[in-house]
Amino acid sequence: YVGAYCADQGGKIYLGMFTDDTCTQFADRNAGRSTYRKLTGGLSLPFSDYSMVRSDCVSCNQRDHKEEQYKNNNNANDGEVRISENCEEVYEAAGKCETRMNNTRTGSPATINEGACYYIEGINFVRQNGIIDTSLTRPNKVVSFFIFLFAVSFVLLGALNYYLRMKLGMKINLD
Repeated sequence: YVGAYCADQGGKIYLGMFTDDTCTQFADRNAGRSTYRKLTGGLSLPFSDYSMVRSDCVSCNQRDHKEEQYKNNNNANDGEVRISENCEEVYEAAGKCETRMNNTRTGSPATINEGACYYIEGINFVRQNGIIDTSLTRPNKVVSFFIFLFAVSFVLLGALNYYLRMKLGMKINLD
């Protein structure tokens, strides 16, 4: 079986070869690369050496062929830049949190999209090396209160148990 798996630090996704249908047991110690190479006659497993998810940017500029020719012939640097259709589709479908944005096109706050603000707020930030950065998280006051309450209750119930055991233990005579 061939399936995806996360790198040790969680920042990259690779393809590996597995012996089970749940993709939990690698086919060999090399994440299944050696077994795949043997079975396919020397072909290497794609995405086994580099991540399936890229972190580099892709340009969204789209220019007409005629405009490019005009610029090349006249050495003009100013021109209208249009967004490619793929980028427009990705942007339209993407979650947005435009809470602090001023809408200069229409001037209307009704066009501001805040549909993904809670989701974006909850995402853990991943550093360049793939390790989750938790330095930007803040403690939850309600959770902290209940942790404190349970800790104090545990200590007080333990002290009450000790006190009652000692007090009752001294009064009982089993003669």
